[in-house]
Amino acid sequence: MFPKRRFVPMENEISVVPENKAEFQKEIISYSPTVPLGNENYLPVMTSEQVETRLGIITDLKTRSEELATQLILGQASLDNWDTYIEELKALGLDQLIEIDQSRLDRYMASLG
Repeated sequence: MFPKRRFVPMENEISVVPENKAEFQKEIISYSPTVPLGNENYLPVMTSEQVETRLGIITDLKTRSEELATQLILGQASLDNWDTYIEELKALGLDQLIEIDQSRLDRYMASLG
């Protein structure tokens, strides 16, 4: 069974299946039947400044990281130079991108109380 993203209470779905199937589904699902699956993954919206910063770095960072992944897979780059690759990605803004996502996560966690 693959996970499904639910935007309605699970009770709405299981009310139309036989009772034994509904009870089985309730027993094997590990989340509350009234909460959408994955809702804890929604982070707060970025500020205007964060959006501008992200837009300024994401293209070059994504391009280089995809090139690097391809080179590593094809054996054109060595894992022995990993620290060099990380420094190169940091120079393209990796730390700034992590900082933006971390601040969004911190805002989300603070909202939980």
